[in-house]
Amino acid sequence: MTDPLTWAADVHDVPWDTLEDLDGPATGIPGLLVQAFDPSPQEAVDAVEEIADRVDTTVRLWVPVPEPDVLTSSVPALLPFLVRIASDRDRPDEARVAALNLVADLADLAHRVRPEHLDAAWPGAWADQRPRVEALLGDPHPSVLLLAVDALAREPRTAPRLLGVLRDRWEAVGEGGHGADGAQDASGGAGAPPRRDGAGAGAGEAADRRTRLRLLTRAVRLLGSAPGPTPPDARSWLLDRGRRGDLDERMVVAFASPALVPEDPLPLVLEGIAAEGDGPAAVRPLWLEVAALAPAGDALRVRHGLLLVARALAGDRPGRERIADALIDHPRAPVRLGAVRLARDLVAEYRSAGERWAGPAGALLDDPDPGVRAWSLQLLAVAGGAAGPCADRLAALAEADGEGSDTALLTLALVGDARAATLLLARADRPRLGFGRGGPHHTSGPGPEDVLGLLPAHADVLLPHLRERLRGADPDTEVLLRSLAGWGPAAAPLADDVAALLDDRALAGAALRVLAGIGPAAAAHADRVRASGGVEAAHAHHRITGDAGTALDLLGPPSRRLVRDERVQVLLDGIGPPADRFAPLLRDHLEDHPASGRLGETRALSALWSTAGDTPFVLRCLLSPRNRVLTTWAATRVGPPAVRLLGRIGPEAAEALPQLRALRDSGRRALPNWTDAGWRDALRDRRLVDDVREAIGRIGAG
Repeated sequence: MTDPLTWAADVHDVPWDTLEDLDGPATGIPGLLVQAFDPSPQEAVDAVEEIADRVDTTVRLWVPVPEPDVLTSSVPALLPFLVRIASDRDRPDEARVAALNLVADLADLAHRVRPEHLDAAWPGAWADQRPRVEALLGDPHPSVLLLAVDALAREPRTAPRLLGVLRDRWEAVGEGGHGADGAQDASGGAGAPPRRDGAGAGAGEAADRRTRLRLLTRAVRLLGSAPGPTPPDARSWLLDRGRRGDLDERMVVAFASPALVPEDPLPLVLEGIAAEGDGPAAVRPLWLEVAALAPAGDALRVRHGLLLVARALAGDRPGRERIADALIDHPRAPVRLGAVRLARDLVAEYRSAGERWAGPAGALLDDPDPGVRAWSLQLLAVAGGAAGPCADRLAALAEADGEGSDTALLTLALVGDARAATLLLARADRPRLGFGRGGPHHTSGPGPEDVLGLLPAHADVLLPHLRERLRGADPDTEVLLRSLAGWGPAAAPLADDVAALLDDRALAGAALRVLAGIGPAAAAHADRVRASGGVEAAHAHHRITGDAGTALDLLGPPSRRLVRDERVQVLLDGIGPPADRFAPLLRDHLEDHPASGRLGETRALSALWSTAGDTPFVLRCLLSPRNRVLTTWAATRVGPPAVRLLGRIGPEAAEALPQLRALRDSGRRALPNWTDAGWRDALRDRRLVDDVREAIGRIGAG
């Protein structure tokens, strides 16, 4: 036990101002460490979580192109304090668990980072603290034990000992030994969940069952992930629980290790469904709770459960399709909902799955359950053109202007049905054309720009209404301009009306982008565009006139600041050799960041190639093994510009053909996470494939 004054003195003895966290000097760490020693569990946990955000790259929000993992110089100094909190049984349980959870995350991070991103002091700091972490394997608090296992699991030759510890505790809990805990940790041990034991088991017995399942789950995961050999008796124990245990045991074993999934998982899925109750009184299954597959609460019980059961137990496409097919007509609405969500995930993941599942989803558009109807519409939106056979039903839903009408109208536009334009006009008298706010997530509804942006082929129907709104100081003018920016020359009849908006500072940027898309058909407005000034005006002026000199004059003299601007890079790319005076600065910028693959650098590579033609350097950067623009990052905004650049380079880019063919021929969409994918991601993938096909054709090989 350490008193607060001693703790604070120890914290402030560290020269934190000389150390770095992810945001720069680690001067905020000492105050958070002092707060982490607070007797209030919430204060302590909040502090540890804030520390994690400053030092652990895995808890940072996802960004379009992830920066590499790094273990900064503050982490070795931080480690002893975290281990002290975790080891001090006088600290609140929640604080101990939070601190050890961060230790486990950092230990895992240390094994994943490249050597150049690992602080040199880490190996010594870990060697000093490892014995104290090992001592926590005997802690009576199950969450502490489980997280200590996590922290040590990546160490070589530790798996046999850790599996033995887990099995010993599993047996001890079954015999009334170490009890369960109520804290929550990354293993999924939720505190005080609803009781499931209808047979009259007491709270202690239910807690022990939960703890045994958590220990079993961690042992299975360790068996599949730990380096080195594992003892045969441990594998036999887990196989026995997976085959002959009760339903909860068989479920958690199957979830935790693909190697232990039954050859045919469908009977296990059906058994799990049959064992559940229905209605408001039913509670979440214990196996689902322990597996941390859905938050606490009745609402997500079966719908998340079934979805995740099928996803985990049948990882291949045929197995998941068999489960979805068997359950999509189930008499219980939550089961149908889970099946539809599973099918939607398949359509998001596999390019050819839309044809397979559009029909069943279309049949469920009249389902009595609103959730089933909503997710069926989501599936059809992701399927895009494959939803064509459902066009009549979609048009009826869009015209009814009720629940799901926005998504129905969007899907009709994705199909390319001309009725989408007419139905959109029927909303003309409503703000935002009757759409909600929308959002980027796949569960968010579409916005008016999403639908309007898909309809340039039907401009003749929409132009009179758009012209009227652009002339009428409409509050939705900016939304309309954002939509028209993607229309290209199809928006040419509106050029006069768009140019009239250049005097409005709030709308000028959006108006310039529309005029740039229109191109030479807007040349009559060149003087007004030039008078607007700035990068957007330079780009628009060049697009509508082809006058490189005026565009460069608007841009100003070359500078490092300018070449770092993505908009400038796009402009230079379009101008080409007349902008060659920018090439040295572009080259310097790229040599500072040779192959990290950020969007700005992909655009900069394209600009350098256009202005100076430095093909060997550009290809070396694009095709560097560290630059994953044709693999992991192809689905981000980095991928399409890189693919188009390779096509422009032509036969000299033949080295890229294997990766381009792999992108073209993959059965899976080029997405980082199919379970979070929506219609925008599927549309982006279809457009990426079109770009890839064109690039392969230009390079000169099929």
